[in-house]
Amino acid sequence: MLTSCLLQTFWHSSSHILGQALELEFGVDLTIGPSIEEGFYYDCYLEDGRTLTDADKAAIEKRMQQASIYAHTQSTVRPARCILCKPASQTQVA
Repeated sequence: MLTSCLLQTFWHSSSHILGQALELEFGVDLTIGPSIEEGFYYDCYLEDGRTLTDADKAAIEKRMQQASIYAHTQSTVRPARCILCKPASQTQVA
């Protein structure tokens, strides 16, 4: 079972991957995309006024999979203060 700090780190990293996928696939401007207690999200803005729909999920998921392959080559740093845990120092997660 994952600890709350590990989940927070996973969700934090996943929100970055989602943001990258949205930028690459749709050219969005990212606004806010934090991890939250239940997972993560990313708000974004499309210049042409278009909104993302359920029909866009497959393209987003494909881009996220591509981005996550790259992300596995990067080191992950646990946030200095996990919203679910006591403050922690910056720690590399293997």
